[in-house]
Amino acid sequence: MSKLFIDFPKQEAKEASWKDTVGTIRSGRIDPYSKSPMSLNTWRLTCDTEDIAKTIAKEYGGEVTEWETKGSDRYEVITERDVIGVQLLSIKSELILWGQRKPVRVCDGATRIDDNHAGEGCKCAADYPVMWDRKTAAGDGEACKPNIQATMNLVDFPDLGIFKWQTSSWLVAEDYANWLDELATVKGTANMRIEQYVTKTNQPRQKTVFEQLEVEQATA
Repeated sequence: MSKLFIDFPKQEAKEASWKDTVGTIRSGRIDPYSKSPMSLNTWRLTCDTEDIAKTIAKEYGGEVTEWETKGSDRYEVITERDVIGVQLLSIKSELILWGQRKPVRVCDGATRIDDNHAGEGCKCAADYPVMWDRKTAAGDGEACKPNIQATMNLVDFPDLGIFKWQTSSWLVAEDYANWLDELATVKGTANMRIEQYVTKTNQPRQKTVFEQLEVEQATA
């Protein structure tokens, strides 16, 4: 995670930011009965307008419904697709230890990058040099955990607007480094897939995978 941010040189997206998005790409939801987070086998898109949601449902399947949220993306579609094509616009990766409503520390895995302590060694790296121990500590709220944010267009609907995607998955964070160098100077499209797998303790899990990445050289 030495390179924390990539802004793909796509002219119409140069001014895009997290606040400019029209919806969010998700792989889970809150169970309406248990009120606990649950994973989905297909992509769930939440949208700012009903028209955007209807366009997505017509192509990707699913029904448009409203859900309880404090955000603007109150229309949701649980699609029938576990793979969608995306045009990546920007990706930001960091590790954060959250306090009450704000970060306590922000790092790149070894060095702090938060404004007040930039350049200092992160306590997580010193206290938990073994990655497995750090993951466990992060789960207990004692160490930084991944925070990856991306902005993207849907390849099938490039004119609908910019969608955001976010994950705190360690598996995705580990994969992230594998294609950073390739994407650093290009703009790229990818198939974004929900991959199902089974843990060593035979528990079903899922992660997001970017595959069949096609890249184009950036133009001046």
